[in-house]
Amino acid sequence: GQDGSLIGRRKKVAKLILSLLETDTTGLQVQSFMRGRWEAVRMPSIVAPDGKAKLYTGNVEVPIDDSWEGQGRVKIRHVNPTPCTIRAFTPVFDAEP
Repeated sequence: GQDGSLIGRRKKVAKLILSLLETDTTGLQVQSFMRGRWEAVRMPSIVAPDGKAKLYTGNVEVPIDDSWEGQGRVKIRHVNPTPCTIRAFTPVFDAEP
């Protein structure tokens, strides 16, 4: 309703926010199930002039193709033997009016 509350209203996940701490994003693979197939999420990466990856601290938005029935899915994988710390995995909701 007009009170700003999500209580009692149907909601869906519009996106996720990953909070990363000192993570090598060159080895981090995040995929979201969008329109019936897995799609890669663009990750920020910082590479120094010497070609070495810098560690990233900050938030990354992951779009989600969720239905009102709650079928939103995400895959997270880190393929390098380098640091990867996910501090938080926070959903952002849309609600029916």
